[in-house]
Amino acid sequence: MTLCNASPLLQSFILSMNQFSGEFPQGFGNCSSLRRLCFNSNKLSGDLPDDLFMLSSLKQLLVQDNIMIGSLNENIGNLSNLVQLDISFNGFSGTIPDVFGKLQRLRYLSFASNHFSGPLPRSLSSLSSIQFLSLNNNSLSGSIDLDFSSMVHLSVLDLGSNHFTGPIPDGISNCVGLKTLNLARNALDGEIPKSFKSLQSLLHLTFSNNSISNLSSALGVLQQCKNLSSLILTMNFRGEAMPLDIVGGFTNLETLVIANCGLSGLIPQWLRGCVKLRLVDLSWNHLEETIPHWLGDLNDLFYLDLSNNSLVGEVPKSLTRLNCLVSCNTSLKQSTLPDFLFFVKRVAGAKSLQYNRLQSFPPSIDLSDNRLDGPIWQEFGDLKSLIVFDVSGNHLSGTIPRELSGMRSLEKLDLSHNNLKGSIPPSLATLTFLSSFSVAYNNLYGIIPSGGQFSTFPSSSFEGNEALCGEQFSPCRDQQAPSLVLDGGEDDGGLHIYDMGPPFATGMLVGFLPTAIFYMYYFRPLVRLRRGGIHPVYPMV
Repeated sequence: MTLCNASPLLQSFILSMNQFSGEFPQGFGNCSSLRRLCFNSNKLSGDLPDDLFMLSSLKQLLVQDNIMIGSLNENIGNLSNLVQLDISFNGFSGTIPDVFGKLQRLRYLSFASNHFSGPLPRSLSSLSSIQFLSLNNNSLSGSIDLDFSSMVHLSVLDLGSNHFTGPIPDGISNCVGLKTLNLARNALDGEIPKSFKSLQSLLHLTFSNNSISNLSSALGVLQQCKNLSSLILTMNFRGEAMPLDIVGGFTNLETLVIANCGLSGLIPQWLRGCVKLRLVDLSWNHLEETIPHWLGDLNDLFYLDLSNNSLVGEVPKSLTRLNCLVSCNTSLKQSTLPDFLFFVKRVAGAKSLQYNRLQSFPPSIDLSDNRLDGPIWQEFGDLKSLIVFDVSGNHLSGTIPRELSGMRSLEKLDLSHNNLKGSIPPSLATLTFLSSFSVAYNNLYGIIPSGGQFSTFPSSSFEGNEALCGEQFSPCRDQQAPSLVLDGGEDDGGLHIYDMGPPFATGMLVGFLPTAIFYMYYFRPLVRLRRGGIHPVYPMV
């Protein structure tokens, strides 16, 4: 490259976000005046050329998001004027050279998403000007043995997705300006240091997928971080109880995830005071008793996951009035949750979904795999912004309300593995965004709606309902008589005659109908003729 021979005073060379391929170019050694060198977001390969480390005036080196490999040359320490260094999202490997004592002006450092291994360089502790430090998603190991006392300007510390062991460093509390801390997906143990209560600037904290203990102490400490907005503690505190005695605090909390911890106890009353909550995930625990009605009073709540617990009783009707799902714009693009604060949502029988942005979470109510009973309230149809509604794996009864068609944004509706009866409302065929649907293993009958998205659903969406028929499932016979509903309603609180053929149906109408009416009005149990025999049906009162 002869560019710098022709332009010796060149200060900026920026070729970001193109489709350049091949090895990283050489020949920058003569660019003595170069301040900015940006090749990020291309398809460059190879390693960083040696002459690059001669650029003592360089302040910004951005080569992230390429396919570069090799080890990081320790001569990078010669770039003593560097303020921003980003080599993230490449394939660099080996140990990180311990040369940061020479890079005292660094404010932004990201080696995230490479293949670095070995311990943390001790010289990182000397970066007194550092504001952003990310070594996320590598294979670094050992303890987090850094002296944080000089990192007084640190705002973001991301050491997640490595193999760090040992306790959470108490010294992090010296970083009084810290706003974001990610130590998720390591093998850290012990308790959250009590000194963390001094982190009054902290907004986002995730310790998920470690072996941290004493949830009661952790919440007692963190509630004193008055500005805390998101708290993700997934897969810790194994076998402990959900604390019920947290008083005050968490007044600014928007995101709370304490999932997959095996916690016992109840949904805690102290959540009622977290009036800014937008996302709550307490799934995969052993929480018992009923779902508190006051959850419906959290006006900003748009994502509620209480699945895979041991909750009982009816679904609170107050959930049908969640303000943010009824009327507000649930767009989350203005959220301040950092991209790297992710956790993995594990759903039995489905792929794991990794959410790495708050706006990745669809407005949802997931109450699946509990022991809930009672009806599905027709008022759920008022939740026009809801995208996921999953109440599968419970003991819900009654009919499927036709009003659910009011959930016009719905993409997933799972009512499977319950005790629902009646037919599938044809109005559900108007849900134009519905891409996942299941009513499998209930007591449904009649013709499956056709048209709309229903033509795309597999037969497994309807299995376990012997009296259902339709194009997607068991073909309907030509001679099948339509359902006869004597009480004028859409539910099955009346006599239904179908799938018996015209002669049989006629005989039953003449010989059995008077007796059936007598039973309906005097003895209450109703008679439904179903495939395989006559069964008494007791309507819900």
